[in-house]
Amino acid sequence: MKTNIQYLCFAIGLGFLASAQFSPAAVVTLSSAADAFINSNSPDNNAGAHGWFDAGADGVGGVRRGLIRFNLASIPAGSTINSAVLQLTVTKVPSFGPVNSSFQIHRLDADWTEGTQVGNSGALAVAGEATWNSRMSGSANWTVPGAASDAEAAASASTPVGTNFGASYTWTGAAVASDVQFWLDHPAENFGWLLRSDAEGTGRTARGFGAREDAANAGRLQVTYTPSMVITNPIANRIPKGALSIELRTVADGMVSPLGLTAPDDGSGRLFVYDQSGLIWLVTPAGRAAVPMLDIRSRLIIPARYDYDERGLLGVAAHPNFPHRRTPVQPQWRRDEIRTGRLPLRRAWRRRRG
Repeated sequence: MKTNIQYLCFAIGLGFLASAQFSPAAVVTLSSAADAFINSNSPDNNAGAHGWFDAGADGVGGVRRGLIRFNLASIPAGSTINSAVLQLTVTKVPSFGPVNSSFQIHRLDADWTEGTQVGNSGALAVAGEATWNSRMSGSANWTVPGAASDAEAAASASTPVGTNFGASYTWTGAAVASDVQFWLDHPAENFGWLLRSDAEGTGRTARGFGAREDAANAGRLQVTYTPSMVITNPIANRIPKGALSIELRTVADGMVSPLGLTAPDDGSGRLFVYDQSGLIWLVTPAGRAAVPMLDIRSRLIIPARYDYDERGLLGVAAHPNFPHRRTPVQPQWRRDEIRTGRLPLRRAWRRRRG
């Protein structure tokens, strides 16, 4: 069987060149885009334009819960959210006997409308505004009044809140970052958080938190994110084709089953082509030498055919110091294929050179 080695004299590859630009992590602080509170004692009232929004139990048996949402449009789509911190500032505390509690945020699963009503208990909602009973008055009710049934059961974060007027509190952690990541990836499902006290059965746990109408104390969301990798084409204009030719020409043939070659680092431009049959040939741009450079066929078990068989001479490596030592190349063979009783190949070389 005769196999030609075809030598690629010059290879020029043309393709699309792209550069990857990696952006470092970025930080953005967002103010609340919508906030309101709903009140069990005034279930059809809305308080979406009030200067603060409440959460917790008041002193007359009512429960109040806050709704807050942030616009994430300034964060590039596809970004990875590394962390997120919600900050709320207490602007109202019960004047008599306030009770401390922890406040939890739950990711909401249903949309709601902030509304435009004001008042310590809000005012009667108009069509479309959020109330205790409805997420959009007159058109869409909460599954169960109070919104909790339309929020994730597990809190994303919980923080103890005290009685200090003007104190700021934060909610953060992996679940908070996960909420923001979810909203970024699914902007149509960004319904914000439900804020509630974990002691709604205890009076005077209510706290008022600065709403977006109170710019100095409005809720803040600080997000640290890593933008997705941006792929840009560094070549503004198309590459002209020009007169390009690629040539393939036969440099050496007449071998049985050539598997590969190695090039000694001696500047000669020579190639040592190894044949599975046990021959190593010297090949130059002028062609193949007339006789093998090395013949180790007698050291090997030679298969009858060379197609898809793993016996024979399978590799050659030039010594790292080849230019100085002029050491013969070192064949690689299957140890179990050396004939019994033969000298090791290196000893055979030494004997031949000696």
